[in-house]
Amino acid sequence: MTKHYSECGRIRTDFFIPADAILGYPDGIVNDPIAAERRLRYIDFSSKLHAVLGPMLGSKYRLFEGLTVLTSVGLAGPAVRVDCLAVTCIGVFVISQIDWVGKVDRSVDKDKLQVSTAGARTELHPCPLRYTAPVVHYLGAILDDVDCPIESIAVSDNETCEFGLDISTSFLKLSELHYFFRVKREHYRRSGARFVDIEVMQKRLLIGCMRVLTT
Repeated sequence: MTKHYSECGRIRTDFFIPADAILGYPDGIVNDPIAAERRLRYIDFSSKLHAVLGPMLGSKYRLFEGLTVLTSVGLAGPAVRVDCLAVTCIGVFVISQIDWVGKVDRSVDKDKLQVSTAGARTELHPCPLRYTAPVVHYLGAILDDVDCPIESIAVSDNETCEFGLDISTSFLKLSELHYFFRVKREHYRRSGARFVDIEVMQKRLLIGCMRVLTT
């Protein structure tokens, strides 16, 4: 089975079948130093997201820290982890935080993006939109009967990051995020679609995940 993603080319999904998910941190990771550093990074990032979403959506959104989607192989198999999940009245957004410095362009490898830094140095990074595709598939499955758009975006809080002309508009600087959600909200209003009931979405998400661990 294949699906097309205009942002980063073509992706095969038959090698990764989303089967289950963990919201939060799985057992044994809570006290891990790497997880602790990741949490601090999330806390700082989420405060910036709240500053954008709060004034615009009021109480009609929720942020969830860390969603790990497992394959049909289970805990011993491959897994994809996203930094943040935003459940809002205008849709569900799978958010990847990036901190690249330089200009971002496509690369020969469709799974990766090329970042050109100062001094003509080039780095290759996994494409966040392709990487998180299994998460979007999983959410699409557990929310199949709910009329709610699900979208993956990547957000950079480094203003020196520059996205090339052929890079998807789903890649955003933090300073562009307000306009992005403003356009989404306006589109919702103009389309006449019913705003998403975030309480229903939150309950469905909690039921659809393997477990939720508080930290």
